Amino acid sequence: MSNFVSEILPEGIFFAADINLTISKLDAQGNVICQVQDHGSKILRWPKRKALIGYVGRAKLGNESM
Repeated sequence: MSNFVSEILPEGIFFAADINLTISKLDAQGNVICQVQDHGSKILRWPKRKALIGYVGRAKLGNESM
């Protein structure tokens, strides 16, 4: 399970998320062969540090994992 919290405060916006990422390996038919856990960031600075993007769940854009 993923956790993501955001809160708007007078000082700015507060973002927090867990660091566990699930990576799945698929066969040619799209069936899951195996899954592993890795650590990574679910909060990204983009573009040129003018915005923050946070995500949980199946974070993919097209076929690219976040």
